[in-house]
Amino acid sequence: MFCYPHGWFDKSAYGSVSIVSEDTASPLTLSPTGIWMGVDRFPAVPEDMCLMANMAGTVISQKTIQVSGFPASYAYVNYEGASIVVNVPDRGRCYSITFINGSVSGRDSNAPLVDRILATVVLY
Repeated sequence: MFCYPHGWFDKSAYGSVSIVSEDTASPLTLSPTGIWMGVDRFPAVPEDMCLMANMAGTVISQKTIQVSGFPASYAYVNYEGASIVVNVPDRGRCYSITFINGSVSGRDSNAPLVDRILATVVLY
């Protein structure tokens, strides 16, 4: 569970969570400051594998943060766009929260908002 800004759009389908800052059909059509947030949950993934999930492409920078009381990897990744990827190992599961941004400058300017959203995450 998490909170996101009022006015965002729920594009979730087929059990996958997608929340978007703009009413667009695809991350490829985001404006430079747009955000497409996706949440994936993988069962039975070793912690070290979880921390690297969804990090295809070039990792620009990486750090460890706390999400819902669990250590999580937080990385700027360039792959088909500019993303922030946050992976949280939790009791044998892996949550991967990806924030696809419309541009590199959008990712940089959106980072404080991403941090505020991550501060609201509660894992059960």
